[in-house]
Amino acid sequence: MAIDLIHRTVRALACCGSVVSIALLVAGSFGNKNLPNLTEAVGLLLFPGGIVAGMMIGWRKEFIGGCITLVSLLAFYVWCTFFGGGFPTGPYFFLFSLLGLLFLAAGTSLRASTLGGTE
Repeated sequence: MAIDLIHRTVRALACCGSVVSIALLVAGSFGNKNLPNLTEAVGLLLFPGGIVAGMMIGWRKEFIGGCITLVSLLAFYVWCTFFGGGFPTGPYFFLFSLLGLLFLAAGTSLRASTLGGTE
């Protein structure tokens, strides 16, 4: 019962937070009128593209959505470091992706309750 309560709470936090995060990411993407070059396009595919996709998948499948969000963030950091001119600075990329950890925790708690026989 306690694991179910934890799962529902973490899932609710992740879902509500992801709606706010996605809204901020979408609102921030309207300022640039120039088309990105190939390197920038790949970076945008990973962040915010992969991050938003992972969060939206997390609304239905928490564990998979959390994994997609965090893998997209890691791939974005690697891509920018090797092809985009250097490691991205500032906490903002990580902070927007932090909800992926909550989706991962919700998915893990759901698996634990299923394996434990409480569901």
